[in-house]
Formats: sequence, C-alpha cells, structure tokens
Amino acid sequence: MGGLGKSLPFFVSHAHNQKHRVDGDLPIIYGCQKSNPKHWCHVPESISVREIVTGDVKKLQSAVQTVEMLIHSRMTSNQQTSAEKKTLRRQFRLRRRNQEYLDDAIRLMATNLILNTVNSQAAIGLYWPLAGEVDLRPLQSRLGQSVALPVADGQGGLEYKLWDEQILSPDGCDIPAPPSGQSLDPSQLGMILVPGLAIDCNGIRLGYGGGYYDRLRSNPAWALVPAWVILYSCCFSDEPLPRDPWDIPFSGWISEKGAGRPSAETAS
Repeated sequence: MGGLGKSLPFFVSHAHNQKHRVDGDLPIIYGCQKSNPKHWCHVPESISVREIVTGDVKKLQSAVQTVEMLIHSRMTSNQQTSAEKKTLRRQFRLRRRNQEYLDDAIRLMATNLILNTVNSQAAIGLYWPLAGEVDLRPLQSRLGQSVALPVADGQGGLEYKLWDEQILSPDGCDIPAPPSGQSLDPSQLGMILVPGLAIDCNGIRLGYGGGYYDRLRSNPAWALVPAWVILYSCCFSDEPLPRDPWDIPFSGWISEKGAGRPSAETAS
C-alpha cells in the first residue's frame, strides 16, 4: 500500500464498506470491502477531493496514489504562493517608507467615509499602528462615536474590545490592546479599518502572514461587517496579488487619494 498507515498524512478509520462524500474542502472517507483498518484512509481537511471510491484493495491503492498526488500538488502550490507573498512583503515594506506625511490626508478620507456611511451608534474598529502603518489613533477623539481595538490571543484568534479610558496592555502579539471588557459582537461594529502592506483591484489584501483578520472574517457574521484596508496609494498593486484559498476580499481601501472598491466582477 506504499506505506499506507505509516507516515502518510492520512487518518485511519475503522468503518466498514462506507461510501461518504462531503463537498468542498472537507474530508471524504475512502472505503473498501475488507475491514482491515490499514486499508482505510481519511483525506486531510485542507485537501478537496471530489470522487468516491469503493471496492477492492487495488482500487483503493489507485485512489490513495491519486490523493497523494493531489496533496503534493496542493502543497507545492501553497509553497509557491507563500514564497511570492514573502517577496512582496519585502517590496511593499520598502515602498511605504517615509510616507507618514500622508497620514493626515488618509485620516480625513477615513473620517468622511465613516461619517457618511456608518450609523453613529455603531462602534468603529481601529488598530494600534505598527512601524510603517498609517496612524489612525487621532480618530478616537475625532469621530464622536465609540471605537474599538483588536485583541489578538497570539494563537490566531482575534476579537474587538471598546477602547475607552483604561490603560492598554500588550495582547498575545505584544500590541497595545484593551486588557479587559467584553468582546464586541459583530453587530456592534459598523466598520473595521485594517492595516495592510498592499491591496489589489480585487480587494485582496497582503498582510503580515498571521491570518488573524482572515480567520475573523471567515465567520459569516463578521464577514457582514464592512472592512476597509488602510494604506498609502503607493502600496496599491496594479497586478493581482497572490491569493490563498482563505483570502477573503475586503470591502475596499482608503488611501490619501480617497476610498476605492473592488471591481464589480469581484463584488458579485
């Protein structure tokens, strides 16, 4: 079986003569007529397979070989995308240097968008700027409505808490954040503003690779909250950015030139 049941990335099932199919990037159980657990394999959740295989061991062997090839192909593709993103991060970090003089203009553009599109009773999600990022902190006192900051747990999770008079403390990523208070529901936020290294016309953002905002926005409730990327216009990519399966287009972007939205084809 080519090492099946040893070091392959398969989970062994004890089921007998099954035939299951789950669409999308979810598992499929391959079954055979023999109940020996070594002849069962479970496709990793990151692999999308759209075929059902039942029958004898030879047919299962062929199926396993197909899955192995698919896994290798997917891993190779993911590695290539990761490498491309790493190179682009370096390029856009250099490109955005010494652009701080544009922060006032970007804050004005963001304020206008918020005042014209967001209910004054809803909170606005800001962020604590890292080196090279547009500083939106002055909006806390300018907007006249509640603002919130993201709180990362250091393990990939992200939540928002109100930014009030309390002293901020480092979160799981060592970024200043509210140390206490209840997590906000997505319905309590009218918009979130997110820093980015780059964005393209499809609304695909290039971040730092932590995936915090992607995981948050994979939740359907959070996906409904308008999310805008804040960056300098020099960091707008004319070419489509490399995209992983989990990359979700943003509502738009805000630079010193104003607000922009993804193309109609992407929005649809």
